[in-house]
Amino acid sequence: IATGWEGTANIGFSYTSGNSNNITMTTGLRAVKPNPEGGMLIYFRSLWNNTHGASSVVTTQNAFWGGARYDRNLTKKMFGFLSYDFERDKPRRLSFRSVVGGGLGHRTVKNDRTELELLAGLAWNRTWQAGADSDTPEGLVGLNFKQKINHRFRVQNAFTYFQNVTDGNEYRVLFDTSFTADVTPKIGVYFAIGNRYNNDPLGSAKKNDFLLTTGLKWNFGKKK
Repeated sequence: IATGWEGTANIGFSYTSGNSNNITMTTGLRAVKPNPEGGMLIYFRSLWNNTHGASSVVTTQNAFWGGARYDRNLTKKMFGFLSYDFERDKPRRLSFRSVVGGGLGHRTVKNDRTELELLAGLAWNRTWQAGADSDTPEGLVGLNFKQKINHRFRVQNAFTYFQNVTDGNEYRVLFDTSFTADVTPKIGVYFAIGNRYNNDPLGSAKKNDFLLTTGLKWNFGKKK
């Protein structure tokens, strides 16, 4: 199970000093293990930001999210999937969110340059947070899109919409996009956007969390 993976790992870091010292670090991992029967995907991203003022230390961001998905081919284009996603966002008072899901997917486009997958299914959202914890059944729809511009440049997008099936007014949207450029076969740079929208957040928390990061990436496994 530890062999056959391919993907990228990345890290970003910034430091400022003066009237205040500010440190920001981001990390990420995305890996796939393809096989003739389907395949497996794992991903992870984190963000940490700390500000040292004249008389105080404030952590403004301490968040991570990730997950895994297992696919099983049903036909050449149709597949079933099982997924698990998790999230923690301390400033938003989200202790931990665990989402187990499953459904059907369709490989609408798949060639050497472009891939497009459509997903639909059901999920169970268990959330631990400040205040009352919650268990929520959800419907989900999503898409994954990859575009190889040339042998150096790639664009990748992932979008998932979660609808609370017991409350039509409550939903969540996850969106991630990245642009990567290889400097060598193993090393490159990346620009990534992550967006988490919850239309019914806890208390005074904002509905939208937006993350823009850039840094270095490392390619591992088979080079496509």
